[in-house]
Amino acid sequence: MIPAFVRNVLEQKLRGKKTIAIDFDGPVHKYSKGWYDGTIYDPPTPGVKEALELLSKKYRLVLFTCRVLPDQPNGLRDVKKWLKENDLSKYFSDITYKKPRASFYIDDNAVVFKNNWPKVLTEIRKRTSTNER
Repeated sequence: MIPAFVRNVLEQKLRGKKTIAIDFDGPVHKYSKGWYDGTIYDPPTPGVKEALELLSKKYRLVLFTCRVLPDQPNGLRDVKKWLKENDLSKYFSDITYKKPRASFYIDDNAVVFKNNWPKVLTEIRKRTSTNER
């Protein structure tokens, strides 16, 4: 069996497309109540279908989410079902809980690192003080 990261790189080269990794909760699933009870309760985030349509023409899209961790026995099934019900599954070539190799990462919790730890620490303090997460 070929390891997932090797398969991803091979697929990317074969298709000639770079990869964009997209977090599920927030960027795709609206996620208005946070984790809540673990269900996928919201509709798609406004504008996501149009964005995925556009991005999928040039990039290979990989969905990443902790919902499909091994300790979430129905997670993969539930995510796939939600994507299908919302006509979004056709845009993703893979679903994973591991950080995939990608040219870009789209994640609502990201703190961007531009070789400046003081800015990163300031951003984390700012988010913590406003109870964002």
